[in-house]
Amino acid sequence: MPSKVDATAKADAKPLRCVSLDDLIKPLPSEKPEPLTWRNPRLSDWQLKVPGKTYDVHAAILGEGLRRSDFFYAQFKNWQESGRVTDLSTLLPPPCLSKVESLLDYFYHGTLDLKANTVVVFFVIADVLQIASLSESTVDFMKQHLDGKCAPAMLAVACQFRSRLKVLVNECIPITASTFSSHTVDHLAAVPDDILVAILQHPKLQASPKDVSACLIQRLRLQARTPEGLAKRHFQKWAPFIHCVEIEDAAFLLGEALRFACEHARDVSLESIRRNFAMCRKGYLADILDHGILCQLLDSNELRCRDEDQVFDMIQEYCNINGDGLSKQRATELWERCRFVHLSPKKVAEAAMRADIPLQSLKLGWAGRILKEAGDSQDFPGFLEMVQGQKSASHMYKRLLPRDALPMPGDVLEAINEIRVRQGEDFDSPKACRLPEGTLVTVLRRGGGRRVFIGFQQRADSGCTQGWASIERADGRALLRPACSWQERSGSQRSEA
Repeated sequence: MPSKVDATAKADAKPLRCVSLDDLIKPLPSEKPEPLTWRNPRLSDWQLKVPGKTYDVHAAILGEGLRRSDFFYAQFKNWQESGRVTDLSTLLPPPCLSKVESLLDYFYHGTLDLKANTVVVFFVIADVLQIASLSESTVDFMKQHLDGKCAPAMLAVACQFRSRLKVLVNECIPITASTFSSHTVDHLAAVPDDILVAILQHPKLQASPKDVSACLIQRLRLQARTPEGLAKRHFQKWAPFIHCVEIEDAAFLLGEALRFACEHARDVSLESIRRNFAMCRKGYLADILDHGILCQLLDSNELRCRDEDQVFDMIQEYCNINGDGLSKQRATELWERCRFVHLSPKKVAEAAMRADIPLQSLKLGWAGRILKEAGDSQDFPGFLEMVQGQKSASHMYKRLLPRDALPMPGDVLEAINEIRVRQGEDFDSPKACRLPEGTLVTVLRRGGGRRVFIGFQQRADSGCTQGWASIERADGRALLRPACSWQERSGSQRSEA
């Protein structure tokens, strides 16, 4: 009886029935081949570690080819059985660790999205890991984009690696200085203090005082939260560079100037408030914490208010906000700074209803108003002379006079009556045109007395766009007053609609 082994041998000895050589290939069950990637690390043989994460990678990808790292090549070549791991947190500076996944995409696929705020980080990575191709790409990008648009972003990052990139920092400083006015405050927010000082002191600096102020005020707001001694050093560093300030920042700057006893910053902020008082938002005076400074401000002849009604409203609002926290003496001192003689009838009625207004101020204001409205040109000057001569009321003399602040070039004024525009500064020069009530004009330059040279939208009836006008009549009645802020104007127009 034949054995099982003989039967098997006979079966294997059967001839193969093949039509062609292709029939010799037996299909094998297998997955479709896919390119190697760190995202799906089949057959990986190395690991890269960063804080909180580990990446499985392929040594052949990182250590060989066009995008090879000479650092990894040497590490793989000298590998020992102790482990197949590279801890990148001990090699790369902290700002570079967030770009590891982008670096792996570059190793595996050659993709790299360089930008002004990332190119410096990739250059440092290339330098540390000795990736020649990446180093070349980043240097080419920096050369092509070292301009006013990208220099501030590259500068801010390069300062984090200053010892490696001193050349780039020195290249970016004059470029940033020469294009300072084209950058937003946020563009320069990340630039270190000492580099910003170098920019502001650079001979190529092209920046208006407003641009410099906006940049430094933002920095001061952030640094004001630091400990007292450090905040003071920061303020003393930046204050000399601030020569003007917007009205919305002036109260903050004033507070810091008083806090750190800086006379220059105090004067700059007070000048801004006086000059732009007509633009002050509601509640603005509450941001001025020094009572003496507030009284000084409201007493100023140079206070450019829309009219005395605005001053009345601002004091009234301040007193209402502070309520019981404001002593009777301090409330009296504030109200004494209002020039009641120049209030509108509506505000006079409101003043009569307030118990915290000193009676002497009201009486003198009403008396002066009656004499002014009587129309006798001799009565009111005589009344002023009488007040000035009385010891008990002489301090009120100034507050019976109108505020005599003159508009400055660049100020926007509103016609509160029809005004006559002339070609020359003299009153007998040829007429140019008439502007109706409500017209907005811009002061181009000041003339003598109450005359100003103004610009305005072209008049259809005359083609006129500029000329000379008076800010008030000979009897003191105003013709032009500071226009309200754009936001306030827009808001009132919307509410009326």
